[in-house]
This record gives sequence, structure tokens and C-alpha cells, in this order.
Amino acid sequence: INVTNTGDRSLDIGEVIVWEDFDGLSADYIDEIRGEWRAVDAALPYYALESTLDVDDYACFKIYFTTKSVGKLYNVASVEKFDKQDSDYVEVLPNITKHVDKSDINVGESVEYTIFIDATGSSELVIKDILNGSFVLDKSSISENWEYDEADHAFKYKLSDIQGPLTLKFKVNITKAGNYTNVASLKLTDLPEVTAESEVTRVREVILNVTKEVNGATVVANNTLVNYTIT
Repeated sequence: INVTNTGDRSLDIGEVIVWEDFDGLSADYIDEIRGEWRAVDAALPYYALESTLDVDDYACFKIYFTTKSVGKLYNVASVEKFDKQDSDYVEVLPNITKHVDKSDINVGESVEYTIFIDATGSSELVIKDILNGSFVLDKSSISENWEYDEADHAFKYKLSDIQGPLTLKFKVNITKAGNYTNVASLKLTDLPEVTAESEVTRVREVILNVTKEVNGATVVANNTLVNYTIT
């Protein structure tokens, strides 16, 4: 935050008080860059300049915040005595990661995917997850309070007012050999899409050939031992 004296007189100690409106953010501490600053009240976002500010000179400080929820969070700094203010915003994105429990399986076996989501503060949660054509979803394995919408190719959280991290688990049976990953994405209103990709699972196809041979095509009944060889 920069405060520049563009007037025609110096400003006295304590005359410049900056009000910080940081809805959705939690202020941790300030870093004085130029000038001497102090918090007027620990419970209120007021910061006073404890040094004089000459004409055409400036004072500056940084505020470090901890984000409390996702969204586009606006921050307004104002000096009410002189009716001056400026604002900016930060986009706080949700966090999403995805993992698979097995790296090597046979065709017809299942894997479990786990998605971790932190979208605290959002009111609706839809995880886009287009399942590969070789995947058969086990709907009974889907985590509680989640459902899969086949038309939208998405997992939807049934509850609103999301507070804190969530976990989504589900299993799929893989019916074709190959190397597979799976991508999940989350798009919240007014925010860029975020994605997460699982590790690779190698799916092997088991091929078994059986042959059978006999040691002779013609034998005498009750007189010859017949040997069969199976490979």
C-alpha cells in the first residue's frame, strides 16, 4: 500500500490513517517498507503513519494475509480524512488433487480413485470427471453425500455451504488393456478452472493358450498306456 503526499503541506505524525477492508481475508502482520506504521487497534484494520510525510514523498507498507475461503476477494485501502481510496483483488482458487491406489493390474480388475478438494466457502461443488470408455463405475463405492451424473460426466456434492476440505472416493473396473490416467476438474463461478490428474495405471491383458497332445493315435484296448501332454 503506497500513500503519496500530493498536496502543498507536510502531513503530521498520525494524520495519515489507512483503513483496510479485507473481507474474506485474515491479516497476519505488516511489513514496513517506507515510514513508520502501527496498528491503531489490534481488533480493527486501521494503520497509522507514525512519521511525517513531506510534500511529494510517499510511505509504504505490505500486509500479509491468510485466505479463509475461495472466490474473488476484493481489498480496499482508504484514507478517510482525505477521501482517497484504491482497491485490488485476489483470486483464491480451490485446491484439488487426485490419486489412484494401484499402478499395475490385470484386465477386469478394479482401482480406487481418491480426490481431495478444498473449496471452503463455495456453495456448490461439481467435479467434472469424464470416465474412459473402458471404465465401469461402481456406483456403490462412491463416497457418502456424492453422486455421479452420467449426463454431465460429473460428481456432484449433495450438501451446500462447504466448510473445510472434502474427500471423494470411487472405484472403476477396467475392461481393456492399456495405460490409464484420470483427470478431474473443478470450475467455480468467476474463477479459472483447476484440474488434477491421477498417476498412471498399467492394465495388462492375460493371454493363455492351451494345447493337448496324445502319444499315439491308435492303441490296443487294455494293452497300451496312453499319455496326454497339456501345455
